[in-house]
Amino acid sequence: MGTIKRLGNFALLAKDAHTLKRNADSSRRQEFAEQVVARLGAMHGLPQKVAQLVGMSGSDLAEEFATLNESASTLPLTTVRRELERQWQRPVDEVLQSLSPHGKAASLGQVHSAVLRDGRKVAIKLQYPGIDRAIRTDLNLLNWLSLPVGGLARRSFDTREYRDIIGAHIQDELDYRQEARNQLEFAQRASVCPWIVIPGVVDDLSTEQVLVTDWEDGEHWATAQRDWTSRDLTALAQRLVDYFHASLLEWGIVHADWHAGNLRFRRTADGVQLVLFDFGSVFRPALPERLALLRLIRALRGKTEPLYPILVALGFDANHLHPLRSKLPALCRVLLEPYEQDWPYDVGHWRMGERVGDILGDDRWTFRVAAPARLIYLMRAYHGLLYYVRALPGLTNWWRCVAPQLSELSDAINRLELPAAEDDSEVSSAGELATQLQVQIFDGGQLKFQIAQRANAVENLDSLLDDELRERIAAQDVPLQQVVISARQHGYRPGELLRVKEGEREIVVRLL
Repeated sequence: MGTIKRLGNFALLAKDAHTLKRNADSSRRQEFAEQVVARLGAMHGLPQKVAQLVGMSGSDLAEEFATLNESASTLPLTTVRRELERQWQRPVDEVLQSLSPHGKAASLGQVHSAVLRDGRKVAIKLQYPGIDRAIRTDLNLLNWLSLPVGGLARRSFDTREYRDIIGAHIQDELDYRQEARNQLEFAQRASVCPWIVIPGVVDDLSTEQVLVTDWEDGEHWATAQRDWTSRDLTALAQRLVDYFHASLLEWGIVHADWHAGNLRFRRTADGVQLVLFDFGSVFRPALPERLALLRLIRALRGKTEPLYPILVALGFDANHLHPLRSKLPALCRVLLEPYEQDWPYDVGHWRMGERVGDILGDDRWTFRVAAPARLIYLMRAYHGLLYYVRALPGLTNWWRCVAPQLSELSDAINRLELPAAEDDSEVSSAGELATQLQVQIFDGGQLKFQIAQRANAVENLDSLLDDELRERIAAQDVPLQQVVISARQHGYRPGELLRVKEGEREIVVRLL
């Protein structure tokens, strides 16, 4: 596709997106959303990758965009056969017994099932001809970086580092030989987990633009959600959490593209299995980054070590992060909340985005700017994990995934080089955080009732109080949600949150 034609398609896409935005609440919303999805599907490349991110977001458009891979256009079989013959330098019939005429579309290529001459069933991924040129055009035409990171390019933020990292990453994705190497490495690392299935690579048929792998079956995400028992889905959630942490902290290679087309799921006599596809997008955390993440979790739980130097060691920009030191304990408590408790955690009650927004306020952009560009693909994988786990029932234990690594790597974590602590760096220690939420009721100055829970119970303050207490507080025109927001804005530090007096009765809520 020529540059002029692709530029025209971008203009039409922008027009369609604007129409959808203007009609977000109208009866024709579905029609306009489908129009945007259809245009994205026809364009492939970077626009389709952005759409995949939207499909896994919390956006109200997620459902429409999640169907993009099923609805995107594909190459006709005659073109597929011609391209395969060009890549293999021999007739397709000398290699294959059969080739499915129906391909599954992806952002950079499409996948067909096939049977080799020796009877082995395989998946053949063929890169769209000219997609490399289209990607280069996309990067030149779009101020595309603002899409996944929330408008930073429009806020005088230097996006060059992000552009370089993401541009290089996409170039790697265009090389299917590199993807094959990633896949083989991942399979070797994951061999310790028999419940992770990674297709083998047919190396002699794979090229820079064709990847041939063993065919592996499994159930689609939507099918598993619909048909599996609650028990199996809860087991799946824990397996996803275990898999993510093993790849990050033990194997040192993280699958960074968790959209539904890249995962399948199985139920076996030995438990739930994960089937993983598409290893073009991976993140390799350096050992110091892994140690810094572990040290951050340890510091949050131990409440004795300043958090600011650890975040700088992780790659955060010291100059941008420095003004936020007093907010770091509360911020890290929310971001790492599942690791604070030894027992299973309910991600459905996390409300991470809302709480982080209240803690940071106008500083949220400063924190985003401070974050290291290199971690963008780790965060992409992390959000992919949350997309699935939030949709599944049951609780998941995150602490069990990091506790062995904290023990095994304890000496290396202690030796991790941190920037010199400043005189006021103690303000970023988790030791300042409240540990308990206390509710007291007095009558005539005498304590009649008292209850204490973990400090993060303040997030569910409304459900902790009985109907009578809620009515008494409401009668004083005190919105409970504002009390919760105030606790966030003050960094979950000890202090009185609420005092309501009615005659001889008094209700006091504190963080201790």
